Amino acid sequence: MSHATRAGGRSRARLAWLTLPSVFSRAGYGNGYWRGANASLEVVMCAGAFEAQSHWPLEALCAHGYSVAAGDEAAYWASDLLHRLLHVPSVNDGGVVRHFASEYVASVALARASPGLAVRNIDSLLYFALDVYAFDVAVPGVGCTGVLPPSNATTA
Repeated sequence: MSHATRAGGRSRARLAWLTLPSVFSRAGYGNGYWRGANASLEVVMCAGAFEAQSHWPLEALCAHGYSVAAGDEAAYWASDLLHRLLHVPSVNDGGVVRHFASEYVASVALARASPGLAVRNIDSLLYFALDVYAFDVAVPGVGCTGVLPPSNATTA
């Protein structure tokens, strides 16, 4: 069966599959990974992703001393899942959204140097989503943006 369906004369990709193996961990990929060419519509979430200490719930955003600028964009279950889904071609329009810079400092530098790439950078989108949610929902009108840390990140 094709991975696309026809709707209104245009090809529409089906929603990505989320594979949840009971016991699996791929070295170097942490709690999950995108399957790549062998199964491009699949994202695998390893067992570690579901452990209580693995991710914080989005309701805890801005707690535990977390700030968007200094924190890991995958510290929360929602942002980690979004990160993994953004690798799937049917979700990211065939690769338009991908990694151009990693971590907060490099994402800010990319925004200053190449705004056109920054709006397609996975980490930039995740930090933006976390910052907006923090400001609008977690701590309304305040958020937890934090202070730009010294640079130790890389751009791709």
